[in-house]
Amino acid sequence: MGDHADTSITASVLISSYNYRDHVVQAVQSALSQTVQPLDIVVVDDGSTDGSWEVLQQAFSQQPKV
Repeated sequence: MGDHADTSITASVLISSYNYRDHVVQAVQSALSQTVQPLDIVVVDDGSTDGSWEVLQQAFSQQPKV
């Protein structure tokens, strides 16, 4: 296959998060650092009470893929 990424591959990433504040930023950063760049990253949060949403907004508010 060589050293070049296959540009015909597309992917979306889904991350579930419930009170996952301490790890959700790292999970998104991991998805963004993959060889095949995702079209988008969707974080699904069903009512976290630990500030997960605020941490995500602070870290990725300028990142259109997230």
